[in-house]
Amino acid sequence: MANASLALVVVTVLIAGVGPVAAQDRQTDPAVVVDLDESGTADVTVVMTFDLTADAEREAFATLRTDEAALADLETRFADRMDATASATADRVDRDVVARDASVTLDTVDGGDTGIATLSVTMENLAGVDDGQLTLTEPFASGFTADRPLVVHPPNGYTLGSGDPAPTGQSTDTLTWGADTTFDGFELVLEAEDGETATATPGFGILAGAVALTGTALLGRQRRH
Repeated sequence: MANASLALVVVTVLIAGVGPVAAQDRQTDPAVVVDLDESGTADVTVVMTFDLTADAEREAFATLRTDEAALADLETRFADRMDATASATADRVDRDVVARDASVTLDTVDGGDTGIATLSVTMENLAGVDDGQLTLTEPFASGFTADRPLVVHPPNGYTLGSGDPAPTGQSTDTLTWGADTTFDGFELVLEAEDGETATATPGFGILAGAVALTGTALLGRQRRH
């Protein structure tokens, strides 16, 4: 795979609208990761992997990692995609939505045999905040699809109130939906435990966010409007 080809693959995913990392632990498996805080703001990360066992692909990935101009271009395209996603999400949920701090990083694991592309963005007020509850719907409720799991990390002190569809996996700090999940009409409600209070971020009101690498992976594909 040539350097230009690999860059095109990543850009295509970004433009397709999958959505992206600041997860609690370093994510190396393909996923769309949403790290929520009590204000409704989320760090969204899309993780993509590439098979680099072939010499040509390994060299192409290594070249792209050191190409500052190409990486800057990918980051700009990703930021633009997330701005558009935020705008579309705002229209659907009738509240402000802001995307900021978009970034694209490339890394390798497994002794260089696997390339990791991580697309990250902060989406202010991705979830609605109301009386001790966080509600996450868009951009996942409207045409989101991804060939990777959706992983949501609730804020400390919050537990699952309801999920439609229900998570396919759950632990104390992680909710997971499998790659084959149908997300149309998606709604996740998180409830604060006793003593916890949900508050909106001052100056921003209520906000919400979107997919990119996906799909991306924040984030999957969204319907075009």
